[in-house]
Amino acid sequence: MRAAPVRVTRCDSVKNTKIAKIKLDDLIPHEQFREEHSAELAEMIKNDKVLKRPITVYDLKGYRPGKYMIIDGHHRTQALKSLGFNFVPANVIDYFDKRIIVKSWGVEMVWDKKEIVLGALDGKLLKPKATKHIILRYKKEAAFQDNDYVEPLINYPLEDLK
Repeated sequence: MRAAPVRVTRCDSVKNTKIAKIKLDDLIPHEQFREEHSAELAEMIKNDKVLKRPITVYDLKGYRPGKYMIIDGHHRTQALKSLGFNFVPANVIDYFDKRIIVKSWGVEMVWDKKEIVLGALDGKLLKPKATKHIILRYKKEAAFQDNDYVEPLINYPLEDLK
């Protein structure tokens, strides 16, 4: 059963987006995570008593109904799991929107989004921070991370994620 959207927002940079409260068990990662970074985030989240930004996900309805691939937010997801939470606010986007491109951090490389999805579905996780998701906005590239258009500041109360 899918969780109902908790807030609906329009991102003018990505069509058909919405912030939804999603079960952590319904998420499929495409990358591994670094335990130490996840632990640091867990401590910050616990102290803040809010999740400042949603993660970004792709609805896998065409591949695995009821499941979502994590695009950005693997470490936040793991931090919430380690703190015993069951849900996460997530921006559900159209991953195949032409304005979304996937590069690598530090190496000039463009990834094929379909290969990323199929790898995630097969459990073939990439190394942590292997991908850098970018949105083209007004002919400029902006990474998803801390991007107010893709992951807006929401200060979501932790008690609502139990």
